[in-house]
This record gives sequence, structure tokens and C-alpha cells, in this order.
Amino acid sequence: LQVRHDPHRVYLQNIALHPEFQNKGMGTTLLNDVKAAAMVRKVPLELAVFRTNDSAQRFYERHGFLKTGESKTHIEMSWRDALR
Repeated sequence: LQVRHDPHRVYLQNIALHPEFQNKGMGTTLLNDVKAAAMVRKVPLELAVFRTNDSAQRFYERHGFLKTGESKTHIEMSWRDALR
């Protein structure tokens, strides 16, 4: 797990789980911890996911992230529930 706490956002740089630990709720647990940190600070949680990683895009969409931009290689996404 790599997270950067910037002044006006929390930026999720990477969640990487060994395949034997995937699809067991660990990614969701880690993500919920990062969401909680954003909520405490009342800032958005942002990330970029590889365009080719459809399963990661679906994972983040299931967890309330919306697409906010894109580059040639990445889809930028943001979770803003912390701002409510």
C-alpha cells in the first residue's frame, strides 16, 4: 500500500496484493482505511489506474470512485464522499 497525503487530497499510489490474497476482501479493507483517512481530513481520495486494468477500474467504481480524467496510459478517478 502506497498513499501520499497531499495538502488538498489523499492520493492512493498503489495497492498490490499477492494473487493468493486477492479476492478475499483485503483490498477492500485497505481501501476503506484510506477512505477513512480522507474523511477525517475532509479531502478527496484520488488515484490513477492503468487503462488496461479493467478489473481495477471496476473495483474502484464499485467503491464509489468516478472517472475524472484520462491520459494515454491511465484513467484518473476520485472518491469525494469525504467532502460531504
